[in-house]
Amino acid sequence: MPIDRFRLTGGADKLKSYQFHKHNIDHQFCTGCGCQGFAVGTGPGGAKMAAVNLRCVPAADLDALTIQKVDGASF
Repeated sequence: MPIDRFRLTGGADKLKSYQFHKHNIDHQFCTGCGCQGFAVGTGPGGAKMAAVNLRCVPAADLDALTIQKVDGASF
């Protein structure tokens, strides 16, 4: 999602940042449970974006989502 549409409403004090491989994406992990709630980076078009783990959003209806499979090994 565009970064200006992302809003963290709590728990920022419990987050730990980690950057894999090329250090292009700032992955945010909870220091209490280890879950990655979201990540911040730059999208293919150059705009800042946030990728949100919807399993961390209580109001998200996961059964209503259309799943698009991604081959992560190709990135």
